[in-house]
Amino acid sequence: MKKLITMAVVSTALAGAAGAAGAATVGFDLTISGEANGPVFSLANTSSAATITGGRAVIGNTAYNFDCVSNPVAPAGGTLGFTTPEVGTCYPGGGMRPDEIVFQVTDFDPGETLSFGTDIDRDFSDTSVYDFNVLLNGGRFEVTFAVPDLNGPLVAQFQPGQKSYSVSVTTGATPSAVPLPAGGVLILTALGALGAAARRKTR
Repeated sequence: MKKLITMAVVSTALAGAAGAAGAATVGFDLTISGEANGPVFSLANTSSAATITGGRAVIGNTAYNFDCVSNPVAPAGGTLGFTTPEVGTCYPGGGMRPDEIVFQVTDFDPGETLSFGTDIDRDFSDTSVYDFNVLLNGGRFEVTFAVPDLNGPLVAQFQPGQKSYSVSVTTGATPSAVPLPAGGVLILTALGALGAAARRKTR
């Protein structure tokens, strides 16, 4: 009976260590600052191991648009590019005026950040915007990760008046080798108990 119990402990230790090695957190924090007419997006990679490859910001009220991208700051050691709108053309009458900002990024590792600003205008005019809910009410921010387990981007669905968001999920990453510090102590303890039980039986 003692031998069976001890072997169960060994199995539990192995399974627990392997499970811990296979789990991974994928996520991001988003902060929106600045003015309603010129919001600034600050994105942080809060994942345990996954890199961010891109994403997009989508305006809530489509009677308005993103006129440009301004002051982009790439993650340390990486690059930051935009498909829409143009970068650095925040002037009256300019810009592609899309309802979304699409970006691509390289080497955006866990713990790193990026940021960029924009200018929001009403469609067909350059009138200023004073209500953040033009962006927030019905808008969203999508982030794409280099993780096969994810069936699409993670999404922060904007809420009226809310300028900070934290989104994360736990994925079943490819199991890795169990390091001795993580599971070895439990396994060695269980094996020691098994040896002690065997010695008592032979006395």
